[in-house]
Amino acid sequence: MARRGELCALDVQDVAEVEHGLEVLVRRSKNDPSATDHLVAVPHGRDPQTCPVLLWRAWATLLADQWITAGAVFRRIHRSGRIGDRLSGQSIYTIVHDASERAGLGGAEVQPHSLRAGRATGAYLGGADPLLIGRHGHWRDGLRTALGYIRDIDRSAHNPMRGSGL
Repeated sequence: MARRGELCALDVQDVAEVEHGLEVLVRRSKNDPSATDHLVAVPHGRDPQTCPVLLWRAWATLLADQWITAGAVFRRIHRSGRIGDRLSGQSIYTIVHDASERAGLGGAEVQPHSLRAGRATGAYLGGADPLLIGRHGHWRDGLRTALGYIRDIDRSAHNPMRGSGL
């Protein structure tokens, strides 16, 4: 549930593989002007094609093959295949926008901010406690702001009045 500024700032040495998945050290955050580091746990995924741990291993190997063992995690890839410099926030915006258009999701409606909302909503639909979602997403006031990110996907299936005896 990272912000694009947090993604841009990540360095290779900020990501560690541990038994339960990955631990990612976020050094700078929008709601943390004093730059107090916080550690984010990223679990293994169920699908090998989307598992963050497997994807991290593959990306770290690719970087190491190019003699990149420190510095930016997320980098430009030139048409020639050469790995370049750190991505900017605008680059992440463009990547998310273009990918959503290619997937037929309507590029104009999908913003990098949608990544946070999507993960918060997915976690909630998966049964995660909203307070924990807020803490994991590093929202300043935890629960209240996190609830604003959780989208109504199916108002019938997830209706709080269901089962109330009406």
